[in-house]
Amino acid sequence: MKHQYTIILFLFPFLILSAQNTYVPDDNFEQRLIILGLDDVLDNYVLTSNISNVYALDIQNQNISDLTGLEDFASLISVYAGNNQFSNIPLHPNVNLNALTLGNNQVSILDLSQHTNLTELSCPNNNITSLDLSQNTSLMYLNCGGNSFPELNLANHPNLREVILSSQNTALENVDLRNGNNTEIDAFEIINSPNLPYIYVDDCSYSTTNWTQIDPNTVFVEMEGQTECELIGTDDNAASQNLEMYPNPIIDFLYIKNYNLLIIKEIEIISTSGGKLKSLFTDFNKIDFKSFSAGVYYLKIQTSIGTVIKKVIKT
Repeated sequence: MKHQYTIILFLFPFLILSAQNTYVPDDNFEQRLIILGLDDVLDNYVLTSNISNVYALDIQNQNISDLTGLEDFASLISVYAGNNQFSNIPLHPNVNLNALTLGNNQVSILDLSQHTNLTELSCPNNNITSLDLSQNTSLMYLNCGGNSFPELNLANHPNLREVILSSQNTALENVDLRNGNNTEIDAFEIINSPNLPYIYVDDCSYSTTNWTQIDPNTVFVEMEGQTECELIGTDDNAASQNLEMYPNPIIDFLYIKNYNLLIIKEIEIISTSGGKLKSLFTDFNKIDFKSFSAGVYYLKIQTSIGTVIKKVIKT
């Protein structure tokens, strides 16, 4: 028993030392940390306490091929890691990460599911085969062209201000931007995408007029099944002239004013994919949208003198 205690006492300082250090095998990465004052000796280790409270990390243009050790940067808000050679970015799963820039690397898998406060993502010219941003609904600025993912779904991202996909996007086949807030997007560019026939948007007329940086083969549409920009919901019949809907965008309730007391037979709420979400046969003057997520919807109103289709936006 005495020998066992002796061994434990001998190993104890080593275990403490290991717990306090982070392994950084890439010499270029560690040398950058030395330059930043976070380390002092090129020995493949850095004190974890030196990096755990770092808020911003700039390691651009350092010829880094291995980012092992980055996972111990527990407080990062901004990471600038473009123009290196790494294929994996082991981010600490902290929710404070706000900006991530890693263009011109060799990343193939990018898991951002835990970084729910991310507002800026720049990852062009990598090898990313799937870009799932479903948990990053705070995203405002996105630059992600030159990758290999086939689809990009931004329908639940109402804060978007910039969407850029340039370089070569030969794998891209589907882009959904129906976030109910397209008019707030200031910068838009999706080019070099020869296999992208349609971009789904809130209002194809608005996008066609204001977003001109697309390929000649790409068309803005509002619903699956469309092959060109059709102005859905325009006032083109007598029934429509007698109905007023407000407010639009909707917060909780949509109100319908029926000026000439038209007989309304049914109101259907339809998704942008054309699926029926709800049918109403009574209480047509006030429609509850509280249970609906933010986005674009269509109302199909059947009256005694015709059918009206109106586009509405839920915020």
